[in-house]
Amino acid sequence: MNRKLIPFLCIVVTMAAAASGQTAPSPEAQSLATQITDYATAQCGGKDAAAAPDCRMKVLWAATQCPDRMIAAPDGAKTDSSRCVVSEPGFEYEVATIKPHKDDGTNGSPVGPTADGYRAVNVTIRKTVLYAYSAGLQLEITGEPVWMNEVHYDIEAKFVPEVAEALKKLTPDDRGFVHRFMTQQLLKDRMNFAAHVGTKEVPAYDLVVGKNGPKLKAADPNAKDNGSTSMQPDKVRIILIGKGVPMVTLARNLSGSAGRPVFDETGLNGIYDYTLEIAREQNMSADVPGEGATGTAVTLISDPSGRTVTLALEDQLGLKLVPSRGPMQVVVIEHIEKPDAN
Repeated sequence: MNRKLIPFLCIVVTMAAAASGQTAPSPEAQSLATQITDYATAQCGGKDAAAAPDCRMKVLWAATQCPDRMIAAPDGAKTDSSRCVVSEPGFEYEVATIKPHKDDGTNGSPVGPTADGYRAVNVTIRKTVLYAYSAGLQLEITGEPVWMNEVHYDIEAKFVPEVAEALKKLTPDDRGFVHRFMTQQLLKDRMNFAAHVGTKEVPAYDLVVGKNGPKLKAADPNAKDNGSTSMQPDKVRIILIGKGVPMVTLARNLSGSAGRPVFDETGLNGIYDYTLEIAREQNMSADVPGEGATGTAVTLISDPSGRTVTLALEDQLGLKLVPSRGPMQVVVIEHIEKPDAN
């Protein structure tokens, strides 16, 4: 079975995008974004973004600057684009600050894009690396120094308005790719970061329809908030909310709670609204038979009554998790230096 790696950090990224005030694109904008994606894929040898990242970054930028020149019009007409100039340097941050966090009692913020760049408060560099390489369903980081998990930083990076406008012309997938690539470059520029990425097969879950059928609400295809997800945590549970999203989005958002990669095998091809309550980890927990990604039993989150993620899914959405195997992305750190305070 050919499975695609999908983002593990989808929830925090989506929340950050919502906070930036983005609105649903028009059908014309969606069409242009799809054309830009197809053009970039063709220009970079038909490979996925991870296989030719430098090529894709350059082509996406050029296509957003001069779409008439880069992309043929639907009717085959040619447009005079002689005055269109592809400016440099393209998709990158203009300024960035990385400062040790001063403990003032504030919690970490969602890690990810803002309307004019990237922002993270009270986070470890490990979490930043997780975001920058979140093209895989689950990430395993190896080779990191101890300080990457212990020292907390405030990070803020900003790009020029031209970059913000160009990002609006991309599909959500390409936009996420560009944000992650720019964050990778930030790590390299400010910390002399070097790493290589691979994959390995690990125990996973397939998200399938339960024996009594799905309990999902088909979304209104014209709803303005389609494509959004959010996480609402409190002291005892986490509530996942999806508006007009496909099942692949639900699967990827379950990975953190399930402790394994989750793949969509429901066969449900529509878009749905859902609300799922998952209890936070308590002293009482439930082990799922079989090996975990590290060779140990997987402990799922359960509430005091013992209900696991699997039972929550079946009770509330008519879905369930079935043990399987699938790919996990591995980031092997070769070199990293502590950032200078600035």
